[in-house]
Amino acid sequence: MRLRSRRQHERWLRWQDTPTRVVTCPRGFCFVSARFMWEWERFVEGWRTDPPLEEKINCDVAQTQAAALGPSLDLRFDPFLPETTDLLMVSTETWEYLLQTYSVAGPKISKGKDGLS
Repeated sequence: MRLRSRRQHERWLRWQDTPTRVVTCPRGFCFVSARFMWEWERFVEGWRTDPPLEEKINCDVAQTQAAALGPSLDLRFDPFLPETTDLLMVSTETWEYLLQTYSVAGPKISKGKDGLS
Protein backbone atom coordinates (compact mmCIF):
# COMPACT_ATOMS: atom_id res chain seq x y z
CA MET A 1 0.00 0.00 0.00
CA ARG A 2 2.87 2.43 0.75
CA LEU A 3 4.27 1.95 -2.73
CA ARG A 4 0.87 2.68 -4.26
CA SER A 5 0.54 5.90 -2.22
CA ARG A 6 4.04 6.94 -3.20
CA ARG A 7 3.34 6.30 -6.88
CA GLN A 8 0.10 8.32 -6.69
CA HIS A 9 1.83 11.24 -4.98
CA GLU A 10 4.71 11.24 -7.47
CA ARG A 11 2.30 10.99 -10.39
CA TRP A 12 0.39 14.00 -9.02
CA LEU A 13 3.68 15.94 -8.73
CA ARG A 14 4.67 15.09 -12.29
CA TRP A 15 1.28 16.01 -13.71
CA GLN A 16 1.40 19.38 -11.95
CA ASP A 17 4.52 20.27 -13.97
CA THR A 18 2.80 21.55 -17.06
CA PRO A 19 5.11 23.60 -19.30
CA THR A 20 3.25 26.82 -18.47
CA ARG A 21 3.41 26.21 -14.72
CA VAL A 22 7.10 25.30 -14.81
CA VAL A 23 8.30 28.35 -16.76
CA THR A 24 6.04 30.88 -15.02
CA CYS A 25 6.73 29.73 -11.47
CA PRO A 26 8.03 32.70 -9.44
CA ARG A 27 10.56 30.41 -7.73
CA GLY A 28 12.09 29.47 -11.08
CA PHE A 29 12.62 25.97 -12.42
CA CYS A 30 15.30 23.28 -12.40
CA PHE A 31 16.81 20.92 -14.91
CA VAL A 32 16.96 17.18 -14.25
CA SER A 33 18.81 14.56 -16.25
CA ALA A 34 16.52 13.06 -18.88
CA ARG A 35 17.78 9.56 -18.10
CA PHE A 36 16.49 9.81 -14.53
CA MET A 37 13.20 11.37 -15.64
CA TRP A 38 12.52 8.58 -18.13
CA GLU A 39 12.93 5.97 -15.39
CA TRP A 40 10.94 8.02 -12.89
CA GLU A 41 8.07 8.50 -15.35
CA ARG A 42 8.04 4.75 -16.02
CA PHE A 43 7.51 4.27 -12.27
CA VAL A 44 4.84 6.94 -11.79
CA GLU A 45 2.90 5.65 -14.80
CA GLY A 46 3.09 2.02 -13.63
CA TRP A 47 5.49 0.64 -16.26
CA ARG A 48 8.01 -0.38 -13.62
CA THR A 49 7.24 -1.88 -10.22
CA ASP A 50 9.75 -0.05 -8.03
CA PRO A 51 10.92 3.56 -7.94
CA PRO A 52 14.23 4.21 -9.72
CA LEU A 53 16.38 4.22 -6.57
CA GLU A 54 19.37 2.86 -8.53
CA GLU A 55 19.32 5.83 -10.92
CA LYS A 56 20.97 9.06 -9.75
CA ILE A 57 19.84 12.51 -10.75
CA ASN A 58 23.25 13.33 -12.16
CA CYS A 59 23.56 17.11 -12.38
CA ASP A 60 27.31 16.83 -11.85
CA VAL A 61 27.83 15.27 -15.30
CA ALA A 62 25.79 18.00 -17.00
CA GLN A 63 27.74 20.78 -15.27
CA THR A 64 31.10 19.10 -15.91
CA GLN A 65 30.26 18.73 -19.60
CA ALA A 66 29.11 22.35 -19.78
CA ALA A 67 32.32 23.61 -18.14
CA ALA A 68 34.54 21.47 -20.37
CA LEU A 69 32.75 22.40 -23.58
CA GLY A 70 32.31 26.08 -22.80
CA PRO A 71 30.50 28.03 -25.50
CA SER A 72 30.19 24.94 -27.69
CA LEU A 73 28.01 23.26 -25.07
CA ASP A 74 27.02 19.85 -26.37
CA LEU A 75 24.15 19.20 -24.00
CA ARG A 76 20.94 18.82 -25.90
CA PHE A 77 17.82 20.56 -24.62
CA ASP A 78 14.61 20.82 -26.58
CA PRO A 79 11.38 21.05 -24.58
CA PHE A 80 9.38 20.27 -27.72
CA LEU A 81 11.31 17.10 -28.56
CA PRO A 82 11.97 15.38 -25.22
CA GLU A 83 13.27 12.14 -26.76
CA THR A 84 16.34 14.00 -28.07
CA THR A 85 17.20 15.97 -24.95
CA ASP A 86 19.72 15.47 -22.12
CA LEU A 87 17.85 17.63 -19.59
CA LEU A 88 14.21 18.14 -18.71
CA MET A 89 12.62 21.01 -16.78
CA VAL A 90 10.77 20.52 -13.51
CA SER A 91 9.28 22.96 -11.05
CA THR A 92 11.26 23.93 -7.98
CA GLU A 93 8.66 22.08 -5.87
CA THR A 94 9.22 18.85 -7.81
CA TRP A 95 13.00 19.33 -7.59
CA GLU A 96 12.78 19.70 -3.80
CA TYR A 97 10.78 16.47 -3.53
CA LEU A 98 13.22 14.58 -5.78
CA LEU A 99 16.16 15.92 -3.78
CA GLN A 100 14.67 14.55 -0.55
CA THR A 101 13.61 11.21 -2.03
CA TYR A 102 16.24 10.17 -4.61
CA SER A 103 20.02 10.20 -5.00
CA VAL A 104 21.45 13.39 -6.48
CA ALA A 105 25.01 13.86 -7.73
CA GLY A 106 26.18 17.45 -7.98
CA PRO A 107 24.46 20.81 -7.42
CA LYS A 108 21.12 21.65 -8.98
CA ILE A 109 20.95 23.38 -12.33
CA SER A 110 18.25 26.01 -12.11
CA LYS A 111 16.77 29.03 -13.81
CA GLY A 112 15.31 31.71 -11.60
CA LYS A 113 15.28 35.43 -11.11
CA ASP A 114 19.09 35.55 -11.12
CA GLY A 115 19.53 33.59 -14.32
CA LEU A 116 20.98 30.13 -14.93
CA SER A 117 22.94 28.69 -12.03
